[in-house]
Amino acid sequence: MSEIFYINFLCLLILLLLSISPSSLLNKSPTAAQAYNIYNFTETNPGLIAQGGSGQHFDDSSLFLWLAKQNPNDTTCIEPRLYFRIIRPDLSIIRINVDLPPQMQSLVCEKWGAGNKVFGRVMKLPYFLVSYVNVTKKIGTKNDYNYYRVGLLMDLDGTVKDFFPMTPVQDFASSGILVENLKPDSGFFWLYSASINNTLGWIKYSTVYSNGTIKNITSGDFSIATHSAFPFAMLDGGYGLAYTLNKTRETQSNKENISDILFSNWEAYVTFLRPNAKQFEQPFLLYETTQKLNMLYIYSCNAPYDSDGLKCLLRMEIGFGNNIQALFKQVWFLTSGSVYKIEDIPLVKSQYEVNGISTLFYGGFLLTVYDKKGTDNSSVTGLIYDSKGNPYGKWDIPDNVRMSDVYDVLPNNSLWSISTLTNTSFSIVTTDLKRFSYDNGYGNLKINRTTPGIDAIVSDTLKDITLAFIKPVALSIGNISIYQTGINGDDLLRQTIYWLSELASTTDNDYNVSIRILPSTFNQPSASYYVLMDNNFVKDKELNEPILGIKKNGYRLYSDNYSDRYSDGITCLLRLTPEGSEYFKSLSNDDKNILFIRIRDELIKFTPIEDNRLSTSKRWQQDPKTASQQVLMEFKVEASQNSKINTRRIITDIDHLVRFKAYTQISLSNFTYLLDETYGATSALDLWEKYKYKLTYVVGGIGFVFMTFLFGRFRHPEGNNSVVFQLALIFVDSTFDVLFIVNNGQDVSSLFYPSIIVLCFSVAFNGILAFLIILRETAQNYKFSNWFNSNMRTTTIFTILSGADVDVIRIIGSRFAGLEIFNAPFSIKATGLTSSIILVNNLIFRTFHAFHYCRNRGGKYASTSQNIYREETYEVPLTSAAAKEPRHFGTAPGSGLGSPKVASFESARRIGSGGVDG
Repeated sequence: MSEIFYINFLCLLILLLLSISPSSLLNKSPTAAQAYNIYNFTETNPGLIAQGGSGQHFDDSSLFLWLAKQNPNDTTCIEPRLYFRIIRPDLSIIRINVDLPPQMQSLVCEKWGAGNKVFGRVMKLPYFLVSYVNVTKKIGTKNDYNYYRVGLLMDLDGTVKDFFPMTPVQDFASSGILVENLKPDSGFFWLYSASINNTLGWIKYSTVYSNGTIKNITSGDFSIATHSAFPFAMLDGGYGLAYTLNKTRETQSNKENISDILFSNWEAYVTFLRPNAKQFEQPFLLYETTQKLNMLYIYSCNAPYDSDGLKCLLRMEIGFGNNIQALFKQVWFLTSGSVYKIEDIPLVKSQYEVNGISTLFYGGFLLTVYDKKGTDNSSVTGLIYDSKGNPYGKWDIPDNVRMSDVYDVLPNNSLWSISTLTNTSFSIVTTDLKRFSYDNGYGNLKINRTTPGIDAIVSDTLKDITLAFIKPVALSIGNISIYQTGINGDDLLRQTIYWLSELASTTDNDYNVSIRILPSTFNQPSASYYVLMDNNFVKDKELNEPILGIKKNGYRLYSDNYSDRYSDGITCLLRLTPEGSEYFKSLSNDDKNILFIRIRDELIKFTPIEDNRLSTSKRWQQDPKTASQQVLMEFKVEASQNSKINTRRIITDIDHLVRFKAYTQISLSNFTYLLDETYGATSALDLWEKYKYKLTYVVGGIGFVFMTFLFGRFRHPEGNNSVVFQLALIFVDSTFDVLFIVNNGQDVSSLFYPSIIVLCFSVAFNGILAFLIILRETAQNYKFSNWFNSNMRTTTIFTILSGADVDVIRIIGSRFAGLEIFNAPFSIKATGLTSSIILVNNLIFRTFHAFHYCRNRGGKYASTSQNIYREETYEVPLTSAAAKEPRHFGTAPGSGLGSPKVASFESARRIGSGGVDG
């Protein structure tokens, strides 16, 4: 029994070692496909049928279904109503039923799929596009019509947000292809058949603006007669177009051999429309056939997830009638126009009719075929192939589960399809397809790891985030942003870093990208965040090719929980930029108050804090230390009632948001962008907090002087004990004289050296006169001479101190506390001489101080009508970054203050409205 146990243990140990061997780690095979799932949904509109092209998804993987209903009065027609169903990731369903406009109702009696006469297309949430061909009769004709394709932009409430013309077309059968840009907020591309000779036209559209409209950015056409064309989006935000040309058929009329007429040499070309370009570049040769073909098709082109650059799948047809043989090739190429690999793909050796071929996100292909002919003409089966076209097997959905030809593959390799559709319900089948590439969880094969890792808990003191790539990279053109997850999808941008920023850099031989984190980014306790990296934020350093980014929730982080100590409410000061100050001064008093409120509301949202934590007194003043008299605005941060973020942290967060506004939501706002990043946010002056140590010293000093006076008074009331106060005042006065020159001597540079000369002259003058007085008294005053011989050290000290003020010398004759050292018998003449010297000295030195102050005050500072005390500002930590013109990462529409007087608000903006296509 023990031998069997040890043998089993040894076998398990060997298997474990084999499973964790280095080779298995380097060639980690993808996880096996999970079991399929069926989800049932009730339907309140009986008789619905699925429309072609309805298998689509939004960016958040919500499913888009487009359904229709047969007209009971005419089975060849469809009811004049649109039925859309959006299934959210949480399996909730949005039902949109929209009556067709009158110009569309004539279209429902023909099959919608033919010629893309009517089609629906998902856009950026919450929008989707419905397009149709509008028909109008030409003036003065009976049977001649104008055909024009138009678009309806709709939201998830079924509201038509925009109605816009797209392109003139030849007839109902004219088709087109819509491609959405791979960069957020960069719009879409529309390719259409421009005329009957197969020439193509194209339009580049903007993103959906915040007011729900779309703009035509640029357009053009191709004067060449293409036989197959396929537009595609690129990672850098541009578009590409692949097309084929027949090189020999143009001379087929001179051919006598039927094979020369039917078979030709073909070429495939690619041309690029760069992100900010107005026209396509010169095309380059993608592929040239080495044998004559019936046809060369561009089956698909994309930016593959599992390889570099771009890839097109070409379909070649050879043969006659039912004996046509289809061959496939994959062609890889770079955005520079270089083709670097061509491979034969042995697809479609099935005995079934092919429905479609889909390129999978994690490598490989999905081939769907009709294998139930005669029983269910619209049911398909999926065959999976690896990236080289080698068969892997069928999907895991059993044959007894119906899969319609309305399906879609999500970026995570999940497939969904409409299975059944009855009068009262419909069902969706989902499954995870085979992955041929390994992903570390970021939705990006090029990222090896990050620090912190996915789902890490981070503190508000986090300094940087590091992304480690599998190959050396270089910073390209794009942004990396950090969002705080909000309620109902209302996420808050906390920080955005663009490629030229000092906050982004490559390290570790360019394998790592380090992102500096602002102190205000993770300031909310127990909150959820995600890092969003644009496509083309970095590029392959060797190939110079854009690298895929990180989508929403692909890299999640969570902030640590903490509680702050209670702190009282604090007044906060913010300063407007010179342009913002000029605009503010031009407003009426009512509009000034409204601007205060608008800035307050945006600060509450961007910080973020509760509504009752920030208020405004609407008090303002001009900053006298700025050349353009910029406006200072006063706000109040209210104290917290529990362990929430305290007032000092809030002011610190607002300060960082403003100082680094080029990287925060501040620069994208309608109002807070007016705040001056060189000033930030400062606390109004707290006298006790700022001067408590100085006040302690002053009070202590006064107390010491007063106690010394009482001591002298108690011991010898007849003495001049008030000299204690006189000595203290002389010490303070002399100290201020020195500090005046040290701190304000350069205010008027021409008086700096004269100030030093006057001070030195005064000290020397006082000291010499005090010495002469002592010398005279010792020579002419017998009593003083006897006292001097006994108190020579005391006399010497006070003679030196008399350099500050000659009045000090009289202290030794004050009889303070009855002490012998303060009992010098000065003559009446010496006392009078000392008083005269003091008068002359004060006249000279105080007059110079007054002249110095008046000249400085008049030349540098201007008076203000209000007074808001504040602390001194500090230097911006990243002066060069903060001084740069903030870059716009999306269109921030202008917003007035609710009054016609502020209609020109946008004209005051120093930062231009941006956007990729603007």
